[in-house]
Amino acid sequence: MTHSSARLPRTVRPVRTALVAVLAAALGAGAAGCSSPPTRDYAVPDRICGTDVDPDTLAPLLPTGTEVRARPGTVSASGASCGIDVVREDGEKFSPSLRVRRDAVPDGADPLEVKKGTLERYGHPREADIGDGARIADRGALAVESCPGKGEDTTFALQVDVLTDTPEKVPERRKALERFVRGYLAAAYEKQGCDA
Repeated sequence: MTHSSARLPRTVRPVRTALVAVLAAALGAGAAGCSSPPTRDYAVPDRICGTDVDPDTLAPLLPTGTEVRARPGTVSASGASCGIDVVREDGEKFSPSLRVRRDAVPDGADPLEVKKGTLERYGHPREADIGDGARIADRGALAVESCPGKGEDTTFALQVDVLTDTPEKVPERRKALERFVRGYLAAAYEKQGCDA
C-alpha cells in the first residue's frame, strides 16, 4: 500500500504534529534567550545626588522592577552620598540597587590607596583610564581627580557601589560600570566645585 507524499498515515500525523509543536517551542525559547534585556516598568532617573546623569549609562546597572526611588542620602560641602532603590517585580519592598558617594579629600590623601580594601572586597579591581586614576571591580568602582577648587592638595573621589547582580554577567557589569563612571565623573566633579 502506497501513500501520496501529501498525506501521511494516521499514526504518523499526531507524532509529526507533536514534533512541530516541540520545535516551535524550542525556537521560541531560543529567540527569547537572544532577545534584548528585560524592560523596566519605571523611568530610569536622570539625576543622582542632585547631579545630571545620562540614563543610557545608568540603565544597564539597574535591575528590572516596577518602581524606582532616589535615596537622597546626605549632601555637604565636602561631598554627597545617595542611592537608587528599585521595587522588585515580585512586589517586595524597595531594595538598594546602586549607591554613589563623592568626596573632596584634603591633605593629599590618595583615595585609591585608602579604599584599597574596599575595592578588593568589590572583587578583582583593575585600573581604568578615567580621570587621574580609577579602579573598576566586579561590584563597584572608584575614580579620582585633583580638585583645585577645594584646595591645592585636595582630591575628588567618586565611588559607585553596585548592590545587585546587574548586568548578570560580571564582564558586562564591569563594562557598564566603567561607562557610567566615565560619563558621570565630569558632572559630579563640577557639582563638587572642583573646577572653580
